[in-house]
Amino acid sequence: MPHQPIGCVTTNCPSLNRMMGGGLPKGEITLVYGASNTGKTTLALQCAASVSRDNRKVLYIDCENSFSPERLAQIAAHDLHAVSSRIFVFKLQSFREQSLLIEDLDRFVSKNVALIVVDTITSLYRLELKTPWLVFSSNRILNRQLAYLTQTAKAHGVAVLITSQVHNTIQGDAAPLIEPVATRVLKFWSQNILQITADLKPSVRKVVLEKHADLSLVGSSCSILLDERGIVDLS
Repeated sequence: MPHQPIGCVTTNCPSLNRMMGGGLPKGEITLVYGASNTGKTTLALQCAASVSRDNRKVLYIDCENSFSPERLAQIAAHDLHAVSSRIFVFKLQSFREQSLLIEDLDRFVSKNVALIVVDTITSLYRLELKTPWLVFSSNRILNRQLAYLTQTAKAHGVAVLITSQVHNTIQGDAAPLIEPVATRVLKFWSQNILQITADLKPSVRKVVLEKHADLSLVGSSCSILLDERGIVDLS
């Protein structure tokens, strides 16, 4: 029987919505990972704008100082004031702040919140890894954060979108494998996983659906265009 989520947050990109069976499932975590400048933050902003246009609220946790009012203004060129009024941005400076906020999210999730974004969930975590004796505790804390996000998504029926940086895993003579930072933890807790990669053509991106509760959708892919409007179908 096909997986039936309790609803979806639209990506406002028809090909992405079709590939995911409607969009970002509510009550679940969707992981989007890819190299720098592949469109992860643009997708997050576009989903946030879509939620706001539906008169719902967004909690946007900015861990990398990547939230760009200018980029949002491009995506919401015709209704920026209305859209921005329902997107609440939390700018974080440390991995500890990230933990404290995520573990206290219930205080901020009202009935009108439909989307939580954490962009990029592994950036402050990655800084912790530079200190060898913090590696074990950092992994444990990140795992705890994902557990809280899972609980929040299910309890409140909100979609959770997390983004991650990538690293290359050497595979002998084969081409390096591109994986999200903290692969095991992120892939364990994420019900949906999207990988975005750059194409040979400028501004073209390939999106692959690596994990989804509806197994018939797993492995689907689509090509999209990243331009001043955001992420749009490749015509």
